[in-house]
Amino acid sequence: ESIESIKVTSIDGGDLVEGANVRVEAKVWVYGYGDHADFWYAADANLPEWNFAETVNMTVEMQFDTVSTEYILPEGDLQAVRVVFRFGGNATEPCPGGFYDDVDDLAFVVEST
Repeated sequence: ESIESIKVTSIDGGDLVEGANVRVEAKVWVYGYGDHADFWYAADANLPEWNFAETVNMTVEMQFDTVSTEYILPEGDLQAVRVVFRFGGNATEPCPGGFYDDVDDLAFVVEST
């Protein structure tokens, strides 16, 4: 299990602006059906308070896959997303620390409205 990349894009193709609908995509290496991708976001990348967005359960095994979720950008000029890719367990915390878990963050600039 591993996270290879994370990308944040505006759903409408525009800039990343407070209040915009965005899609977070993560390219992951899936070992099996027991793998899950948890998506979290924070309005302040420097002092993140992680908000849970969604869990995506894997439907493939032993291959790369791209999984995604969508959310609305909160207020904040430097935000972050976190992807937790884990084997088993539950999405109870943004850094579970399991033996097969991988956690990656992406910080990005957001324009104010």
